[in-house]
Formats: sequence, C-alpha cells, structure tokens
Amino acid sequence: MSICAIDVGGTGSRIRIDGGAGRRIEFAGPGIHVAAGGPDIAGLVAALRQPVRDALDRLALRAVDAAAVGQSGLLMLGRRSPDVHAGLARITGARVTVVASDALTSLVGAVGYRPGAVVAAGTGCIGFGTDLASVWNRVDGWGHVLGDEGGGSWIGKKGLQAALRAHDGRPDGSPELRRCMLERFGPPDALTSALYSATDRAGMLAAFATDTADAARAGDDAARRIWAEAGVRLARCAAAALNGGVAPIVAFTGGITGSSDLYADALAGELSERRPDADVVDAAGSALDGAAALAERSAERPDDPVEHAPYVTTFRRQA
Repeated sequence: MSICAIDVGGTGSRIRIDGGAGRRIEFAGPGIHVAAGGPDIAGLVAALRQPVRDALDRLALRAVDAAAVGQSGLLMLGRRSPDVHAGLARITGARVTVVASDALTSLVGAVGYRPGAVVAAGTGCIGFGTDLASVWNRVDGWGHVLGDEGGGSWIGKKGLQAALRAHDGRPDGSPELRRCMLERFGPPDALTSALYSATDRAGMLAAFATDTADAARAGDDAARRIWAEAGVRLARCAAAALNGGVAPIVAFTGGITGSSDLYADALAGELSERRPDADVVDAAGSALDGAAALAERSAERPDDPVEHAPYVTTFRRQA
C-alpha cells in the first residue's frame, strides 16, 4: 500500500509519501495563503504539484493508493472542500482522498484513531474533542485578534502589552520585557508600524513569546504570570473539548509545549479542578502522522474514516 500525507499550516507544510516496504520520502513545502476570499487552494495545489510528482518518480510510483491532507483553516472553507479533494487527487493520482481539519489530524497523531481530545498550541491555539460519532467539539482557534488563548501569539501579545505598560510608566509593566521589545522591534512607534502593516501579525506576536519565556526563566514576575495564565487557558480549552461525553483522554501538542516548564503546574491545577477525571497523555505523534493514519485507514477500510463535514470528508473514485 502506498499513501501520501500532507500537513498544511499557514507558514509551511510537511509532505510524506510512503511507497511501502520501508520506502519513504518526507519534505517541506509552502503554507496556504489566506486572503479575503478564503484559503488559496489553487495556489497551494500548484506549488505542491511538481515536488510531489518528483517524489513519486523517485519512489517509482505513478500514483498512491490513498492521500490525506490535514489543513489549517479548513473550517473556513465551507463548501469548497471538494476543491481540495480534486487538487489532492490531481497531484497524487490517489483513488481515495481524505480532507481533514488539522484539529482532527493532530488528535489522531497524538492519541491514535480513538475518542479523546487534543489541544494544539503553536502560533495559535485550538482544542478539539470527539467521540468519532456524534460529538465534535471545536474550542477556540479564533485567531490572534479574538482568541487563540494560551498560544504563541497570545503569549507574545501579553508580553508586548506588559512591555508597553513599562514604557508608558503604567502599573504592572515589565522593564525586562520592555528591554526585549526594544531589542527585537525597536521603539514602540517602530513596533506598531511594523505590526499593523504586517501580513503575518500572528507570527510577529508569537515571535515575542520566546522573549517572554526567556524573561520568565530569568525571574521576571510579569512574564512568569503570563506563562502561568497561558497554562490556565490551555487547561480550560482542554476541559471544554471534553464536553459532551468525550472520553477523558487529552494530549497537548505544538511548539508551546517546548516551554511547558513555565506553565505545567498552572495547567495541572486548573485541569484537575475542572476535569479531575482527565488522563493527560504524551502525544505519540504529529499532525502529519495523523494524516498518514487517516490515509492508511481509508485505503484499508471502505467505511473509514468516519464522515463528518467539515472536520473530515472522504472521496472514493471509481476504478
């Protein structure tokens, strides 16, 4: 059996083609651009076509049996998911295609194809929990302006707010974070000019989460409070994802987990208060692993994965 798995985010993508018998190629690709009209599917397909075809040639494959994509922003696509199926089939030659939200591929990669929940916190933050039947809980993932609480952009924004309070002489500011702000972005006028004109504001904000983490580890009280509050927000996200009878299994994934030493106690305390039955497990794999698992299931089982738009849809072409 041969499969293609793709994990697509806003800043980049990962592609894995498995030709069986230990033959595997994995490589990076572009992310998906989101414009006013929604994600640019055609642009992404065009950018991936040649590198995917080159990888197939290297594995001596004309096509794969099944292909799956986990895509950031899929829940914004509405009725355009058939466009993703068509593009995926065109570049891989797959007879079976699976299009899933990256929330689902993150869950499957983390805990396997079983009921449970995942909180994926990188630049943004989204929680997802399901019983793989009737309950499909999406929590947050509302973007850096309205949500993504506990994610990198939220932490960076809170850090910059503390820096600006110190710059202004207001209470609850952080001179250390102000120093970090000046070093990374320059004076406040330069920061606001660059931020408000940037096409990737979330990424700019998330970059300052690193400075906020460094300041917290150096003992800055404001930075430590920000990271502790991030842990509380991540726990609340997980608890909400478990609503509706979802099996109380939860994993935390994403780049923010690399700084879990700064929020682990706060997260554990909040989660034990809200969901004392929750079993926190280490993530077994990535969203790309989840996409690969969905592709394999779709090739092996005619009724899998379970169909539930917009989180996951499967298209099977006649031979």
